[in-house]
Amino acid sequence: MILQKTVAAVAFIATGWLSLLAGASAFDMPGAQCNLNADKSTLQVVVSNPASESYACAMACHYKVAGERLFQAFNCNFSLSPNSGDKVACDLEGNAPGYFAEARGAQLMCQPR
Repeated sequence: MILQKTVAAVAFIATGWLSLLAGASAFDMPGAQCNLNADKSTLQVVVSNPASESYACAMACHYKVAGERLFQAFNCNFSLSPNSGDKVACDLEGNAPGYFAEARGAQLMCQPR
């Protein structure tokens, strides 16, 4: 009897989480990524907005310069039009190919306009 109640409770919880996940896809939100180009000479913030609303956004990227141990910050402020595909919002040029070692997205904040 205890096993049946436990299985029923787990099934109920799993069903609730699955319905939440399915509902989350109905909310289109802006997205952004911090990328390095092929030769690692440029850091790019690539953004998109599948939503039908305009947004003002700020993205913080952390990056490492080759040969250095510490991450540095690069901040990018941009506007997104409704239903916009991938585009480069900001870029940071390095001194030469292989200048950047790593890039990470730290935080994306967007507000409807």
